[in-house]
Amino acid sequence: MGRHSEWRKVAKKCRRSRIRRLKAQERDTLLEEEELENLKSSIYLTWKKEQEALELFARVEEERIREEVNKKWIERELKAQEEWRESQEKIALFKAEKAKQELLIREEWDREQKKIKEIEKKNLQEKEAREQRESEFKQRVEDFISGVSGELPEGFRTNVETRPDKELCPFFVKVGACRFFDNCSRNHVKPAVSKTLLLNNFFSHLSMDNKSVREYDTDMSLEYDDKEMYKHFLDFYDDAMPELRSFGKVIQFKVCCNLSPHLRGNVYVSYATEREALKAYYALMGRYYGGRQIRGQFTKVPLWSKALCGLFLRKKCPKGGTCNFLHVFRNPTSEFVQADMDCEEHKRDESCSRSTISSKRLANSSGGDEKLLRLIRTLTLIYSCFTC
Repeated sequence: MGRHSEWRKVAKKCRRSRIRRLKAQERDTLLEEEELENLKSSIYLTWKKEQEALELFARVEEERIREEVNKKWIERELKAQEEWRESQEKIALFKAEKAKQELLIREEWDREQKKIKEIEKKNLQEKEAREQRESEFKQRVEDFISGVSGELPEGFRTNVETRPDKELCPFFVKVGACRFFDNCSRNHVKPAVSKTLLLNNFFSHLSMDNKSVREYDTDMSLEYDDKEMYKHFLDFYDDAMPELRSFGKVIQFKVCCNLSPHLRGNVYVSYATEREALKAYYALMGRYYGGRQIRGQFTKVPLWSKALCGLFLRKKCPKGGTCNFLHVFRNPTSEFVQADMDCEEHKRDESCSRSTISSKRLANSSGGDEKLLRLIRTLTLIYSCFTC
């Protein structure tokens, strides 16, 4: 059954092929006969010549158009190649310029790096030299403080001046502080080391704190009387003096109760020697007291009788807390009375000698009446302030 169907397919295919060949032969025969008939017609011959002429013209025109197109293409190609060549030259020039710039930048960077390394090396050497000098200087200072060396290190004998070409500030000369601070138009001479140490704003009390006044907009000083403030000072005295005496012999101690910022709470401490003052300075700086960091500097007070406000001692100062002279608390002991009257070895005068001798005689004769002795010393201090 399968073979017969395959045979039928092949037979049908052959039959269709045979029919197509026969039709093609018939068509060709008809065309040849038609061609022979047309060749006998003059109209056909004329038309055929026209067609051949048209075909020839079409071929010529096509060739001309092709040549023009080819010519234009060649021109465009040449132009494109020229533009490409110019662009390549520009790119090459740009790359060369860029390479040159990169080379210059690299050379400049190398020089800068070399310079930076030289500067770093120089700074490192200077830092090491500075640290070495500081270490040696610190060692000399420690030797001086401990008593190993008897001479003050070189550099501590110099003074720092804020305006060397100006005249001296009279208030800074007297009390070691000025209400204009370093902005003063006159010259402030600050010693590198002296026997007197000024601790700025070391003593504090709520009635002296201007921040409280600004915060609450009230007169805080009205809530505290002088007795309460003086009691607070006595507590401060008992707290601070043992520590200050641990560094050496204290020959003067004054605590300011001025309200001006440059004098408020300042504490003046004078030692017998510069070694003791320097020891106290290095020991106190950076420490904290009452929640505040201790700040201080060396200063010189030539005459305490001129630095202290004489009217304040009699409670008659018209300027009150804004006075530029020192308003100080009365120390609980009388050990600094001679210093108040400037009765040092190089400043002994006749009035100091008389007051000291009379005080001793009174103490010996009366059995040491302490109250009367304090009264005489206070009157002597007031007298010396007005005479100076």
